Amino acid sequence: MKVFIEYVVKALVDYPEQVDIREVDGDRVVVFEVRLNPTDIGKVIGKSGRTITAIRTLLSRKAAGNGHRLPMCPVTRRRRAIQGWNLTS
Repeated sequence: MKVFIEYVVKALVDYPEQVDIREVDGDRVVVFEVRLNPTDIGKVIGKSGRTITAIRTLLSRKAAGNGHRLPMCPVTRRRRAIQGWNLTS
């Protein structure tokens, strides 16, 4: 999963060398923190959130077969989750 997210996100951004994906495991939830250049956040989220929603949909379909949930949250280089993103959605 991490490799897939990294592949997709790096293809979308202007600064792929600054993309860092961290996997945080929980009981039934695996959270992928996507750290990237602040100027690239809009490219990953997409217009009206369509790009990030598409990525999350693909991840959730794969995870459902394993009995997990895989929230993904874009994070700025300052290690703050982007305001308005809920990690449990």
